[in-house]
Amino acid sequence: MRTYIRAVILVLTCAAFGTAQQIDWSKKALQSERSRTYDALHYRIAIRLDLDRKSFEGDTTVSLTSLRDGLETCVLDAEEFRVTKVVSDYGEPLQFEQTEKELRVRMPLPLKLGETRSFTCSYQGRDPKIGLRFMAESANNPKLVFSDSFPDHVHHWFPCYDYPNDKVTNEIIATVKSSLKVAANGRLVSVSEDKPAGTVTYHWSQELPHSTYLIFLAAAPYVVVHDSYKALPVNYWVYPQDEKKAMPTYGKTPKMIEFFFEALAAGAQNDPFWAVRRSAIESLGKLPDPRVQTTLKKTCLDAHSSVRTASLAALGDAKDRGLIEFYKERFAKDESQLVKAETLRALGKTGDPSVIPFLEKSATVPSYRDMIRNAAMQALRQVGS
Repeated sequence: MRTYIRAVILVLTCAAFGTAQQIDWSKKALQSERSRTYDALHYRIAIRLDLDRKSFEGDTTVSLTSLRDGLETCVLDAEEFRVTKVVSDYGEPLQFEQTEKELRVRMPLPLKLGETRSFTCSYQGRDPKIGLRFMAESANNPKLVFSDSFPDHVHHWFPCYDYPNDKVTNEIIATVKSSLKVAANGRLVSVSEDKPAGTVTYHWSQELPHSTYLIFLAAAPYVVVHDSYKALPVNYWVYPQDEKKAMPTYGKTPKMIEFFFEALAAGAQNDPFWAVRRSAIESLGKLPDPRVQTTLKKTCLDAHSSVRTASLAALGDAKDRGLIEFYKERFAKDESQLVKAETLRALGKTGDPSVIPFLEKSATVPSYRDMIRNAAMQALRQVGS
């Protein structure tokens, strides 16, 4: 039996090796990371969708930071819609030029390295070939629209730097007929109805950076089936004809969340290898479980500084002002300069102006390559100081 197994493995290995030998890697196209002159920070996408006409009108506010001195023109990817105007964050008109694939916006004054600027582009489009798909009613689905932006097609429905080497946060403020619902990334901030106009506006906010092709929206006459995991709402958005299938199909989702929490929490606290503990913490921080914060506060006391740093980074992403005193305590008690720097970044993420004096004082603490001072300055910028 063992001889037979060895023979099978040998045959499979030789077959794989033979297949590999047939690939001429030298003929594959060379790829390199796209270069850029600015770092896109945030897109605020206000968009009005007309499913009957398969059209859209948008106002996208682009916030960016210059990556060089003397940046005079910001080049955005933009296809299949017509830009009608561009204005600064003060409302002044900006010069722009649109080609078949790009939008070039002239800055009123050249940007310095690290300088941040915002401007808003207004545009109109209709039934793009890719990126945003308007679907007619069929036996399988109602009339709807949804984004289909992978790998670099999101710029077919709003102007942006459309390449995955630049991560951004974003908002989507989508207006549709009142009979429709809009799903998008992140947290649902508000839903407001305009009864005279017969429309409804959904405001979604994605507060963790991600690649542009992940920016998503969909509008349809969804039915929302409500479920929960502990105090966490878990909702299933389905077509009206699929309402009765929602719970049989998705009803085990709360149990899945519970499984992943228990597995990751155990790994974060008990695995003998610090790199595994750190990896578990990075995933645990993304889980929508009310017990995550308690677990991460425990792992902030781990024996390895890398694990403690990851714990503070995960806590900081929650932007919870209730943890301010905890962060200050960890800064005072932890001897690792890496951990101290991460506590300051976590304080900055809270956005609370009350932490400014603490950050200013911390900026004077000496450290290797000024890592504590640099973290303090970064945090001060986050709280607007």
